[in-house]
Amino acid sequence: MDDELNGVKVVLHTVVDPNQELAEQVAGKYGFLHTATDIQTVLDDPEIDAVSMALPNRMYVDVVPKVVAAGKHIFCEKPLGLDAAEAEIIVRAAEEAGVVNAVGFSFRRIPALAALHELVADGTLGDIEWFRAYYYADYGASLEEPRSWRYIQKQSGGGAVADIGAHTLDTVRYVVGDIAEVTSAQLTTVITERPMPAGGIGHSIKASATERGPVDNDDIANLSVKTASGAVGNVTLSRIACGVPNDLGIEVHGTKGYAEFSSANMDQLVVYESGEAKPGFDGARTIVAGPDFPYFGTTAAMPGRGVGTGYAEAFMAEIQEFVKAVVRGEKVTNPFSDAIGTMKVISAAQKSSAEGHPVEIA
Repeated sequence: MDDELNGVKVVLHTVVDPNQELAEQVAGKYGFLHTATDIQTVLDDPEIDAVSMALPNRMYVDVVPKVVAAGKHIFCEKPLGLDAAEAEIIVRAAEEAGVVNAVGFSFRRIPALAALHELVADGTLGDIEWFRAYYYADYGASLEEPRSWRYIQKQSGGGAVADIGAHTLDTVRYVVGDIAEVTSAQLTTVITERPMPAGGIGHSIKASATERGPVDNDDIANLSVKTASGAVGNVTLSRIACGVPNDLGIEVHGTKGYAEFSSANMDQLVVYESGEAKPGFDGARTIVAGPDFPYFGTTAAMPGRGVGTGYAEAFMAEIQEFVKAVVRGEKVTNPFSDAIGTMKVISAAQKSSAEGHPVEIA
């Protein structure tokens, strides 16, 4: 736990979900005091200071402005709406309300990836010339995966490019810098129809045995991009990567060395620094995360190298920062406004794929 949060008592007050049974299950599992089926119950309660939201993409633009207008500090999961225009509406509402706001780009809080960000920022790797980023997942690999909102363009804002792509493009922006142009993009739908949903929620939704519906967003995305600093790179995304359950990675090459990170090996960072070892021993080295890496000391089970940090610890780190900002009335390092750049790249990739030409990021 972050020492700066000593003495701060966080009360898990109310779980809101239209499905009362589900709300009660979640409340019991995590220790919330109450449940509700209508967000207005939370907005009208003066005891509640902050709200954490995880909604289907299409719902953010309608719900978030109401939450911030009620004076509630807010943490939202990515991507923050269907597109950049909705993200801008949400950002403006939060800024006008004057509340602490944060968007959940959780990968930024993985100690090894945060350390890579620092290596680039302090010039250890020199000027970054090119990079490669990817996110492979298999949640959509089965032909029998139901046609949830994730597979419908109007409800999701995009397939792989918007879902796992939001994390990947944010990682590029976090490590290398803002993306200035999508030079080319290919968005491909491989599984063109899926079973209709038949009960359940999220990734646990059940499939109809008889009804099927069309998929109209991308399973695979291949992007060539250029950053504002002039670095060029490739971004590859797949939600149908058989045998790869979940892996986000980035590899950056600079004038003084290179480094690479893969979330499949979250506690490791591979680094090469030119001229840092005698001949014959001057290859890349694998560094295991430890207390000198960002976020490690406040999230690891024990503050020692090799004990391991992972997906859950990244969420811990971002919520710790959010709570500190609420208590102190400060800003976070990942406010809503930081999501707009990522949303613009997603829109530019979709435009480049549809029209077949480069698209600059305005």
